[in-house]
Amino acid sequence: MADEEQKRLNNLKIRVNNASVITSLALFFILNLIMLVIGYLEKGECPAEEKIPLYLFVAGAVGILSKLLPFVNNKLNFTVIHGLIVFVYLFEIVWTIMGSLWVYGTTPNYEKSSGSKYCSKKAYLLSFWLLTTHWLLLFIFFVLSCVYCLLLDRSRTYDV
Repeated sequence: MADEEQKRLNNLKIRVNNASVITSLALFFILNLIMLVIGYLEKGECPAEEKIPLYLFVAGAVGILSKLLPFVNNKLNFTVIHGLIVFVYLFEIVWTIMGSLWVYGTTPNYEKSSGSKYCSKKAYLLSFWLLTTHWLLLFIFFVLSCVYCLLLDRSRTYDV
């Protein structure tokens, strides 16, 4: 009886885990789609830094690609796709750094009459808050990893 309950519990864990992963991927896919669309629609609407809509468009497209490639690879299992996935992830890192330079290096005005200082509020604020959230989560992950390593090191020291 205990084995049957354990199997049901493990089955439930797998279903919940799969649902969480699918939900997360769906949310990120939608976010990448929004980035792609806003980047496309706002092209030419940011003279303060013309690369901000380009950043959104490319980041959205590459983000969608990075979500779809692992699923394609699970079905086909080609070595070429493995290499492409690694390249896409590395490109995302570089593109995030470039986007940060463009977005944080600009202080736009949201009034069209401001000429070369103008930038679409939608494009700029979407880029700004996505990048800020990205860097903040990366920082939190880094701090938690350091705390974990310190605690792990401390427990090993006292176990001897």
